[in-house]
Order: sequence, then structure tokens, then C-alpha cells
Amino acid sequence: MRHSRGRSVTHITVQPSLGTMTRKIPYRRRMRGVAEKGTFLLTKAENIMYLAGTDAASMLIVPRDGDPVIIAPRLESDRAREESWIRDVRCFQEGEVPLRRGERCVRESGLSVAKDVLRDLQVEEVFFDALDHRAYSFLRSFHPRASDLVERRRMIKEAEEIRLLERAREVAGDAYLEVSSEMDEEVTELQLAGKVYQAVMSRGARCAFEPIVAFDENTAFPHHVPTKRQLGSSSVVMMDLGARVQGYCSDITRTTLLFPGPAEESLEAVRTSIAEVVDRLEQGMPLSKVDSMVRDALGREAAHFLHGLGHGLGLAVHELPAVTPNSKERLRNGMVFTIEPGLYYRGRYGVRWEEDVVFSKGRARIMGGAVI
Repeated sequence: MRHSRGRSVTHITVQPSLGTMTRKIPYRRRMRGVAEKGTFLLTKAENIMYLAGTDAASMLIVPRDGDPVIIAPRLESDRAREESWIRDVRCFQEGEVPLRRGERCVRESGLSVAKDVLRDLQVEEVFFDALDHRAYSFLRSFHPRASDLVERRRMIKEAEEIRLLERAREVAGDAYLEVSSEMDEEVTELQLAGKVYQAVMSRGARCAFEPIVAFDENTAFPHHVPTKRQLGSSSVVMMDLGARVQGYCSDITRTTLLFPGPAEESLEAVRTSIAEVVDRLEQGMPLSKVDSMVRDALGREAAHFLHGLGHGLGLAVHELPAVTPNSKERLRNGMVFTIEPGLYYRGRYGVRWEEDVVFSKGRARIMGGAVI
């Protein structure tokens, strides 16, 4: 179907295979907003998903005028046609191979297909989100220019996206409660991570990333990789997990103290800093200030806070906006991001608490309820 910038918005239903929820997303409206700026060649999976409703494509061409084109490898082309609202799906597979009856598939690379489409569209300049040096050189005749337009559009969430993020947060929270109730002295970090996968998937979602599970001194590593270490007499347990629902991701971290100890005061400081700062967030506030507010709340212990305060959530676990000391963004309605202060004491323990926050109608709200 030819898209027209003058046509009323049509809502397309995402296929159920992308998640347990089937809802309407205004893909054509998004596509028109991008096309108004020029012709785009997109290769990032999240950007393609945002506009086309599928992650099965290798590339998506959004022309200034005319129909969008999906370019997909042969093994993914059927799924791309099934999931996406876009009807023009170009299948490619390099080499001479037999095809199914009636099947159309170009026997060349995806980049060659993209070049042919751009040539047919008589494109003189194309914007791109990510191209390696070889691809950039191959498409040099179209004067490719880098653009983060789609990522910046994704930064401000629509109501439907927020609903999906809320659902992903609900799944992650329920999964954590289930897994944390199944700890015994013999369970290992790896086994507990496996239980996270099972708990998330049993709720009709997928894990948004490989869960982090750490015991005692391993919790001092912010991105610890789970091992065969048993819980034993450990006193500190950290779990970082997230769920993906219809493409949209949640990300939470919980630190549990199995009996009182030196980590108790640190955990209280981290949790309190979140509650205090969320109540003070205002429209237009620099996100770098949000980061500094938490560090100020942690006082002298902030020297043990080793990473930025948070990151955007959406079709990617880490996307715009960044909530870091050097962030250039300001707080705007529709932003969804994490706040995850942590204190890490090498060789002893670490504590981190992470909440997913949505800023809407001039105020911040923690998904799933208050932290304390």
C-alpha cells in the first residue's frame, strides 16, 4: 500500500508471536514522520521494529515518497511478511540455490539489494542509523549521512508503548518474587539465573537480557557473570533481570540481605536516594542533574557508586535518554528510564536497587509502585 503523508493514521496490530499482548501501534504515522526528513536506510533491529513491526529484517528503506521496503535474508523473509504491515519484502540469499515454487529471491547480498532499491528510487542522498566502513563505501554514490532521528523519536514513548513497558515491568517483578522465594543453601548463581529464565518465560515473555545473579563478594562487580558458586552462608544476594513483552523491555535490580550485616546501611541509603529523587523530578530538568542529585544524597559513600544513574528503556534495554553525569538531555514527558544507584565495596559486597520510571504529565512515577 502506498503511503501518503496526507492520509489519516491507520493502526496496525502486531502479530501475537511478538508477545502475549496484541495491541495497535501507529506504524504508518511513525513512518511518515521519518519520511518527511528524507530517505532513510535503517539497519538497527530496534529502529526497524519501531517502524515495521518486525525484527526479522536486515534493512528497512524508508523513502521520502513511495512505499517502504523491507530487505530480509531468505530464512527470515516469511516471518517478516507475517509480522510486518509492510507488503514490499525483498528476499535475498547469496549463491545459486533451488527455490520453492513461486518463490522470488535475489541471489546477491542484502547491500546489493539495498543499492538497487535506492537506484530505482533515484535517491541522491540517504540517511542511515548504522553502517560499517564496507557498507558505507558500497553506498557512497548515494552520499550517505548518519542520523539518530529514529532513536530520538523512540526516546519519547507513546501511551501504547508505556502500557507494554508496564506489562514488562510487571512480569519482571513477579518473576523476581517467584525466584527469590526458591533460594536455599545449595542453589548456585547459575541455577538461580536459570530460574529467572523459566519464571519470565512461563509468564509469556522473554528475558530482555542475560540475568545477573551474584552472592556476597561477587555483588561488588556491577556486571558479574553468574558462576557455579553456591549460596551457602552468603548474606547478600543481587539479582538484575528484565522481561521483554512485544519487543519492549523492563530492567530491575534487587539486593536481598539474608541476615543483618554491614550491607544493611548501604542498601538503606541506596533505596532512600531513589525515593527522595523521584519526588523532586521536574519537567525540563537536566538529566545530568538527576544523576548528581542521587550522588549528593549518597554523601561520602558516592565514591563507591561506579556507574551512571540510569538509561532509557524501550525496544532496547539501553537506549536514549542516558541519565549520567555527562547527559545532554532534559526531562520530558514520555520518557521512560531506569534509576539504579549502587554502592560497591571491592572484596566485600555491593548493593544496587533499580527501578523503572516513567515521566508523564509533569511528574515521575515508579512503575510497579513506590520503592519503599
